[in-house]
Formats: sequence, structure tokens, C-alpha cells
Amino acid sequence: MTDRPLEIAEMGLRTKFRVIWKFLSGYILILIGAPVLEWAFAGFVGFPFPGSWATAGRFAAALFGPLQILGGLQLFLFVYLPYKIARKQNAGSPDLRRR
Repeated sequence: MTDRPLEIAEMGLRTKFRVIWKFLSGYILILIGAPVLEWAFAGFVGFPFPGSWATAGRFAAALFGPLQILGGLQLFLFVYLPYKIARKQNAGSPDLRRR
């Protein structure tokens, strides 16, 4: 790690909140787009929705909800988890010698 422990801790906290935000927004979008997802899992039989802007919004929510979840999973696996592992390996206080 570097000799800037406060900045590193801030980065970890910011990443944690970004992961939570992505998971939460993805979950809400999936709930909004649930009827479209149910229709897709049923095999796209018929078209049970009226042609309106609400339908277009549900389709967009059904598309972007899983993408948000995947983005949160990517942040967790490739940014936050390595940060936590590095913090655990360097658990002691940093050696800040003055020159």
C-alpha cells in the first residue's frame, strides 16, 4: 500500500458506497421491469403490454437493472475485494519514517 492511509481508506469507503448504490438501483430497476422479465422468461408468447411510454420505460428498466447489478458485482470483485484483502494483509500501522 502507499503512505497515504487516509486517502486509501476514503477510496475504500467511496467504493463500498458505489457498490451499494449500484446494487440498490439495479434491484429497483429489476422490480420496475419485472413484468417484462416475466414475459421474457415465459418465452415471449404474445405481447401483453399496451404500446405506451410506460411500456418503453419498463423495457428500459428490464435492460438496465441487470446491467447495474453486473456493474456492482464488477466493482465488488475487482476493486473493493482486492482493497479489503490488501488492508487485511497490511493490518499494522504504516511505517512513516521521516527523512
